[in-house]
Amino acid sequence: MSVERYLQERYRQLLKQQAYRPARPLSQVLQQLLARRSYGRLLSRQQLEHIWRSVVDGRLAAACRPGELRRSVLTVWVTDSAVLQELTFQKRQILAKIKALAPDLTLRDLMFRVDPSAVGDGKEG
Repeated sequence: MSVERYLQERYRQLLKQQAYRPARPLSQVLQQLLARRSYGRLLSRQQLEHIWRSVVDGRLAAACRPGELRRSVLTVWVTDSAVLQELTFQKRQILAKIKALAPDLTLRDLMFRVDPSAVGDGKEG
């Protein structure tokens, strides 16, 4: 039996056993990797900040910034507890405005966290 014939026969056997999987396109592999590692979310961070600034009052917007969007919950970093309380009072209206501006964004809730250094660090980039 020639080498070529042997390889052809072995290839058929592997296909029958389904142990052999044909190579997937690189674009498909990269897409899955990006989805798993959440690199795609980094690209929309600027969009999210833009939406946030247009939805929240200017005085409050200067004292907070959107953080990470995870499992349809947006973390918002605020400078102090007074801003946190004011945003909590306005949470429903803010959610409704964000959903109106970005209907394709899956946003279920807002979670506010106090971090005095929140404003300034996240604006650059």
